[in-house]
Amino acid sequence: MSTHFAPPVRYRFNPDDRLEYQGVDWRVIAQNLQVTTLSQVMAPQITEVIDHGVMSRAVATGKVRIHDEYYAPKHVSKRLQSRDMLMSTTPIKTLRAAVAKEACVLAYREMRTRPENPVPYGDEHIRKGSANSNELFLLARAKFTELTGKVGSARFGIGDVGIDNPPGARSLRQWTKLYDLDGLHGLLDRRCQSGNRTNHYSSEVRAHLEIFVEKQINMEMYHETLIIEAVTQEFAKLNRSRAAEDPPRPALDVPKRDMIRRTIAEVEPFIKDLRRYGADYVKNKRAPIGMGPQTSRAGEEIEIDEWEADLFVVLKDSGILELLSEKEREDFGLTGKPVRVWIGAAMCRYSRAFLGLQVSFTATTRNALRTLEMVTMPKNHLAGAVQALCPWDMHCVPEVIYTDAGPAYRSLEFRCAALDLGCTVLRGPGKTPRLKGRVERLFGTIVTRLVSRFPGKTFSNIFQRGDYPSEARATLRLESFIQVLIRWIVDDYHDRPRHSLGKKSPAELWETSVRHTGVRPLDRRKSWWVFGVPLKRKLHATGLRVFNIDYQDADLQRWANRNRTTTFDVRWRPDDLGSIEVQVEPGTWLQVPVSDPAFVGKSAAHVQLAAARAEADYAGRKARAEEIRARVYDYIEEITEREAALHAVVSREWSDSVIRRMEDTSLAFLRTSKTIMADGAGLGLHASPVVPAPRPEPTPGSATKTPPRKTSRKSRRKPGRNGEKARAAAAPHPSNPGFPPADDSFLE
Repeated sequence: MSTHFAPPVRYRFNPDDRLEYQGVDWRVIAQNLQVTTLSQVMAPQITEVIDHGVMSRAVATGKVRIHDEYYAPKHVSKRLQSRDMLMSTTPIKTLRAAVAKEACVLAYREMRTRPENPVPYGDEHIRKGSANSNELFLLARAKFTELTGKVGSARFGIGDVGIDNPPGARSLRQWTKLYDLDGLHGLLDRRCQSGNRTNHYSSEVRAHLEIFVEKQINMEMYHETLIIEAVTQEFAKLNRSRAAEDPPRPALDVPKRDMIRRTIAEVEPFIKDLRRYGADYVKNKRAPIGMGPQTSRAGEEIEIDEWEADLFVVLKDSGILELLSEKEREDFGLTGKPVRVWIGAAMCRYSRAFLGLQVSFTATTRNALRTLEMVTMPKNHLAGAVQALCPWDMHCVPEVIYTDAGPAYRSLEFRCAALDLGCTVLRGPGKTPRLKGRVERLFGTIVTRLVSRFPGKTFSNIFQRGDYPSEARATLRLESFIQVLIRWIVDDYHDRPRHSLGKKSPAELWETSVRHTGVRPLDRRKSWWVFGVPLKRKLHATGLRVFNIDYQDADLQRWANRNRTTTFDVRWRPDDLGSIEVQVEPGTWLQVPVSDPAFVGKSAAHVQLAAARAEADYAGRKARAEEIRARVYDYIEEITEREAALHAVVSREWSDSVIRRMEDTSLAFLRTSKTIMADGAGLGLHASPVVPAPRPEPTPGSATKTPPRKTSRKSRRKPGRNGEKARAAAAPHPSNPGFPPADDSFLE
């Protein structure tokens, strides 16, 4: 393949041309076959020789501006007459008036040169009111329509007929002369700029007025009426001080309301916004925007942010409050009233697709990690849960993450997770939402297209809200809002074409990019290490217990048998209870499966909901059982008293061996084994009796005195106290929401 280079173009310049090159005005003084010689306009003794190739590239790149025949005598005279404007940049009103004049001139020429009954030369033949003047008026209107074309089709937007009255004889002669001299350009004027744009106030009054107006424009003086009243009072105070001087000076004219209003309007918008709203508002409102973020494929860059939804949702009867402890309710401020929730979102910059979604009561570091985790995993199970018609399989490991300077994104946990994924985190300075404009626009889309449909919306500010009772009209439950939000994202937002995406939808653009370039995957075990909840657990014979669920593995027990460590670092994921990751030594992790296979594929939410329902059923059964149990105890007490009275007449030998045997028998059922998961449906606490070891009976020849036996502190406790603790251990506990209480009737 051969490359052909075109020779440089040689440009020919007129000696009267003005060239702007490198910020200096030049004139051409000589040209030959190789170079062009220029001299400066302000200093003719300074010259510069430029090769034709350099000049060709400078003209092509716009580094040289050329003003044709700028120093020609005819153009100099035009500039002196202020008619050097370009036709393409002429105001519409000025161009309309010039075309109307041209129509009159052409009509007058036609009337003078027609073969039959030509109009003689002279002002008396075309005076206003004459027959020739009326004929000229009608013919000029027809010429104007012919010159401008159809209504609305002209390039400059010129309307229909622009001639309302026939011109005078003197004006017609002047227009004809200018038209003959310079064509349509000679008919241009600056009448649209005419008029007295000054005022009768003195320069001193105008100076004081500008100072007073800029002084009063601030955050408190928001309304224009307040500024006008304050400026009027300032002038009254100034006149009183001038009158109190020695000698007194004359009072200044107090500007009228219209003058003050015009002065307020003349204040620079930048200064006005700076004084009224502050520097942060000006930075976000008037910051220039360049090309913006440029990405080439899906999943390359994402934006993550959190937003407090403009909507009140109801938690009562929704099942959410029942899953939270009293402390969690106090921390979140959940009293049963309607609340506003926080939405954490992650969006792909290339395709505008939703990659992560979290709904919480407060903005925390854990929510930010969950949003990032959701970016790396498919979300088809969520789409199926809300019966969406489209899939939600968009996931990737991003390369760059854009966040704000919030504490959740500055936390060590979020930074470590991003580094482990191989992502670069770019944080913008505080109060600069424009740096994440796409995810901010995403929140605005949620408000306009979804939130505004529900009762209980809070609007963007108090002015839009007015007297709308947001909390009183809140009827949407939190679960319903989450279901509608996911369904709207999957079936509406992802499939709606956008002009900014070339009339493609986010789902279509994502699929096309993934088909051609692909996305980065995440190792499943690595997700446990990065996003798993860090815990410390002690190893028992039944394994490691997390969330009241046992995790057991033979390799873990073998390692524990060879080492003295019994406490391990654990990574547990609430969305998958099938296994946990255990760090047996620094850098070595072991995957330990759950003991009960019923928990494989289940999440912590499944167990919590099942436990809440089981606890509700147990509360009803417990109330009925307590009454029956009380009657049984009364009957037992009656029988005991009667039998004790009868046994009082029976003589028995209470030796030391008999007492010890009775003590062991009474403590047989006070120790329980570890709770196990029998199956997926029944979650219970099972106990097995502890059979005491057989003791040899004393022989007649043995010593009559039995040596004292060492007993543990635990065995010396009172039986009643131990029985109460056993019943308390079997009762439901708020810290163990994952298990319903066991049936402990056999302990009574």
